[in-house]
Amino acid sequence: MATNQFPPTATARNVRLWPAELAELAVEVELAPPDYDGPGLDDANLPRPYALLGPGATGEGLADWFRDMLLVPATETLPADDPRRELPDNHSLGRALLELATYRIDGVEQKVDQWRSGTLVPLPAIRFEGRWIVFYEEVLDRLSGLFPLFPMPLNIPATDLYGPTAITPPDKPADYKDNPPDSPYVLVENVTKLIGASTAAEVAADLAPGLLANPYAECLTAVEAMLQLEAADAAGGHAFAVALVDRFTRPQLDVLAWTTGGNAVLRRMWARLAPSEALYGTVAQVLGLEVRTPATQSQPAQYHPPQQRKPAVVPVEPPLTVGQTTFDGKVVGATALGRRLILGWAKFEGWQGPTTGGLLRAETFDAERGAAVPYLSSLTEEQVLARRHVVVSVADAEGGIDAVRLADSALISLGIQQWSVHVDTELSLLLAHFQRRAPDHYDVFFGLHGLGLVPCDAAGKVDSALPLTVDGKLTTTADAVLAANPRAFTAGVPNEPQDYYPSYVTLTQVQADAMLGFMQTRIDAAVQATGVGPRHGMMGPGAGRGTHSRGGFGPRWADPTPAE
Repeated sequence: MATNQFPPTATARNVRLWPAELAELAVEVELAPPDYDGPGLDDANLPRPYALLGPGATGEGLADWFRDMLLVPATETLPADDPRRELPDNHSLGRALLELATYRIDGVEQKVDQWRSGTLVPLPAIRFEGRWIVFYEEVLDRLSGLFPLFPMPLNIPATDLYGPTAITPPDKPADYKDNPPDSPYVLVENVTKLIGASTAAEVAADLAPGLLANPYAECLTAVEAMLQLEAADAAGGHAFAVALVDRFTRPQLDVLAWTTGGNAVLRRMWARLAPSEALYGTVAQVLGLEVRTPATQSQPAQYHPPQQRKPAVVPVEPPLTVGQTTFDGKVVGATALGRRLILGWAKFEGWQGPTTGGLLRAETFDAERGAAVPYLSSLTEEQVLARRHVVVSVADAEGGIDAVRLADSALISLGIQQWSVHVDTELSLLLAHFQRRAPDHYDVFFGLHGLGLVPCDAAGKVDSALPLTVDGKLTTTADAVLAANPRAFTAGVPNEPQDYYPSYVTLTQVQADAMLGFMQTRIDAAVQATGVGPRHGMMGPGAGRGTHSRGGFGPRWADPTPAE
């Protein structure tokens, strides 16, 4: 075996493997025999393994990782004198892997042309006739020679993703304040330019290659494109969903659904499809949705929406090493939609956990966009200006728009007024208003992780007719819930988004094979004794007063798990 003078670090090897059966060594891997005449790497209809890059991963680290994960298992059964057992060095192997890192969209070959967190690197293997076959001869053929290569050199680390748009990331997390992410409105403007006079199908064709190359980087662009096309033409969203999904083969959809970025996009595309369409069932299956009505000879199967039943597919984030999540002994690093979060640490009255004051100031937002916000329709201009002034004046004492605190009994507190999640009158109200105004974005950021919202009364009781798993003592009538939320409903019908302001909203959690779980706020004897309430499991705090598990980030909100 060739030696490597400088073995890659854990950060350089910061890679996650798809599919899981390969990562878990649950299946056999073999080399393509010399007389192999089956399909090759250019067959997009067959599954290929992918390497998902995390921050800091390098080409040489990828090669070292690939050797351990696939080449060693595939070559260890070869005869001792077989020359293929002499595995190449990392530099040569890395060059070969990147030369073979191509994929096809609509029959057109695409090549990996970015090296950052969330990039999916197709590996030189396929699953054919129930076995995984590594095309080692093709790897060996490309160990030397001059050819275009990305990245160059092979020790360039994969960069982080920042913000909703493509910006130059800072070199260090500490530089966040000097390099804040672009405003989401930059993304809106960029997508408007991208669409131009194009049709939905043309926009889908433009976005598909980038979405498969890095689902995290492009997920928000894809959702925004769908929304803009839908706003211009009621049928535009559906046309875009059909065209985008149809660009991918089933194996490509499977790998997209494995990532949080791709999964979020596919959930929104599926919401536009009808059960009568073939793609409806295809996307439901790659998402792992539960069948609601089995197929018959005359009718296709129908599925529970992912907001009602927990999908079988649990998407992942790009991996982080232990060193990227832990600072000064505290776990304050994680990822969300591929974006790395590095927070500070705070202690308060026996509680401790991650916290940040945020970078996006209310004063800046108000100056740039405050006048364009669709306020409650009954307010006069003077009332709007007065309320904007109060919000901006108070905000600096509470934090930025993106402030987060997980260091007290409120579990999670967010934003310019530190709305908290431990009661039914703060953060849940903000989220409910957000969900009513922007249901697609709510699902991308919160629904993806199983968080639902239900109006309730002042005692936290919900409508007994709702399909919830809930203690009968915590239910009431629909009329009682409506009466408790007079600014959200009129004659039993939800108000328009601009005028939807509920007074009491509780949380639900999507479950597998069952109705939605109800996360009430009642503090009973067990909660008093253990310090663990009904919402602790989802929101991240560990058992007992005084700490937050995994640094406060519950597994549904971020994934600091080290790479395989």
